[in-house]
Amino acid sequence: MSATRGRFWGPTLTKADLDARILIFAPVGRDGALLYQLAEQNGHVAETCPDLSSLAQEFRKGAGVILITEEGLALNGMVALAAAVEDQPAWSDVPFLVLVSSGDADGRLRASSELMRPLRNVTAIERPVRPQTVLVAIEAALRARKRQIALRDALDDLQASQSRLTESEARYRTLTEAIPQLIWSAQDSGSADYFSSQWQSYTGLPEEKLLGDRWLLTLHPDDRPRAVQAWQEAVSDRATYAVDYRIRRHDGAFRWFHTRGAPTRDGQGHILRWNGTCTDIHERVLAEEALELANQVGASLAADLDVDRIVDTLVKASTEATGAQFGAFFYNVEDESGESYMLFSIAGVPRDEFEKFPMPRKTPIFAPTFDGVGVVRSDDITLDERYGQVDPHFGMPPGHLPVRSYLAIPVISREGEVLGGLFFGHAKTSRFSEAHERVVVSFAAQAAIALDNARLYQQLRGMNRNLEERVEERTEKLQNAVRELEGFTHSVSHDMRTPLRAMIGHANIILEDYGDEVSQEARGHLERISGAALKMSTLVEDLLGYARLGRRDVRRDEIDMTELAGAVVSVVREETGIQIDARIKPGMHALGDLELLRMVFHNLVGNAVKYHPHNRPLILEIEEENGEFSVRDNGIGFDMAYAGKLFVPFERLHRDSEYPGTGIGLANVKRIIERHGGTVRAEGEPGVGSVFRFTLE
Repeated sequence: MSATRGRFWGPTLTKADLDARILIFAPVGRDGALLYQLAEQNGHVAETCPDLSSLAQEFRKGAGVILITEEGLALNGMVALAAAVEDQPAWSDVPFLVLVSSGDADGRLRASSELMRPLRNVTAIERPVRPQTVLVAIEAALRARKRQIALRDALDDLQASQSRLTESEARYRTLTEAIPQLIWSAQDSGSADYFSSQWQSYTGLPEEKLLGDRWLLTLHPDDRPRAVQAWQEAVSDRATYAVDYRIRRHDGAFRWFHTRGAPTRDGQGHILRWNGTCTDIHERVLAEEALELANQVGASLAADLDVDRIVDTLVKASTEATGAQFGAFFYNVEDESGESYMLFSIAGVPRDEFEKFPMPRKTPIFAPTFDGVGVVRSDDITLDERYGQVDPHFGMPPGHLPVRSYLAIPVISREGEVLGGLFFGHAKTSRFSEAHERVVVSFAAQAAIALDNARLYQQLRGMNRNLEERVEERTEKLQNAVRELEGFTHSVSHDMRTPLRAMIGHANIILEDYGDEVSQEARGHLERISGAALKMSTLVEDLLGYARLGRRDVRRDEIDMTELAGAVVSVVREETGIQIDARIKPGMHALGDLELLRMVFHNLVGNAVKYHPHNRPLILEIEEENGEFSVRDNGIGFDMAYAGKLFVPFERLHRDSEYPGTGIGLANVKRIIERHGGTVRAEGEPGVGSVFRFTLE
């Protein structure tokens, strides 16, 4: 039978309600009703039990305090209640409040004490019951019970935490044994207290020889101070620990590891311990070093065009990168006659040691390299079935250097030509890894390009030498021809001047001495003869002047172009008597030959005067902008279709009767400007004017 009265009775009663409720057992009189009413009025959950068995049953479900009368202790069922009390967990001791009668106290008290002993935590309240006394006792008992519940909850939390911690540690240990990294942990002080089996297997040391700071002895001596400093700073600053260093393997070899440790903190931020990993980064470090070395080697090779230096750089860098005891590069070269012969460069051993045995030939061990078949790498060439165990020298020439580890790589040009072979050896086995092979293959590729470039450069130098010789030869021939032409020109001009002067002189004598006797028609013929001879003489002089411009040395002096242009305009004004409105930009300067540039301005200004209509004033604008000089006029202009003829000697756009001249002036301008390293061009529009533009170097 279960309890029959009370609030929250039923499935809605929570665990907290059960732990705080008041169980009442008062089988005689009105005590039960009074106690229940007192509890209800003061906000407590109360349950009334009809007998000791139901009380024991409800007790096991949970209770804050038990109110029981002494009459109930003598009834059947006390054994069940005592068993329930005994079965309480260690943290629990439910308080009992027992109502006892006051008369014949000694006898009853002794009897009641015997009955109450199994209940353990008992407080006796004498009748008659005073509500305030009972209420104070109930509140005190519930407070004591609440402390027990709090202890239970704390113990439950602790047990759960311990369970989780145990589970977490189990998972951690499982994880540390499963991952490839070396795992370690340390106390909050920094003293190491755990090393995983991987760490112990790698170093070959048991954990007890690593604890504390003894693990430092496994580090490379060069890395130890840096590792200690980083660890001390991390512990002092209570910050993450991260450092790279080398750890000694069980066979004595050192490998690079990236070590990282982080503190584990409690809820207040205090460090509980350190946990960390060591990740093998040896291949990455080697790759980075190889890449840096490859960049350095590549830059050195690319910057050199000397075959001997390229080969030396290649062999030394490759030998260093592989850790070989010695390295060599055998390569073919051609002399100027086209004959091919083999040279070699070595590193790691004296040259005379290498010269003791013959050059390598296409034996089984060397043929794959010289044929460009591919890379040959062997951990022990003396035991390699591919390369002649039956040979008394194991595939090597007689007297060869002691070789066990062997690496050979062909150097092949962009066109597929085998330029040579790189060979590396070491007296110990298993010294060359795939990483070493990749590094040297990259070196070989860069060296092939550099050797190709060097060969092309040598070929180009040879071609340039031949070209220079041919240019010198042709230049000499051309100079001889020019000298002959100059001599011929001078001779022709000299030979032509005398008869021309005679023609002009005799024609003038006839006109002066026999003018009255000569008919008008004959006079006209004589005048035309004299004019033609005079024009011919002018052409000869202009031609000689044009030729001299090509031979004259050009000076480079600072020239005030504004002043020069103004002076030329003044001279032309005096020579022609033409009024010229000259607008010359101030502050113009240039580097050049003063007399030659004076001729340029004189020709351009003279042309402006010559080709200017007399019905309007002549305006000249002489300017400079961004190094380009211009002479603009408002003359008759010209059609741009004929602009290409302006600077050709003796080419003219107008008849001599309209505008007399020889057609050599602008040709002289072009030659002078080009002798200065500049250019000249012309623009024009018929009836509007012309502009001539030129630059100087």
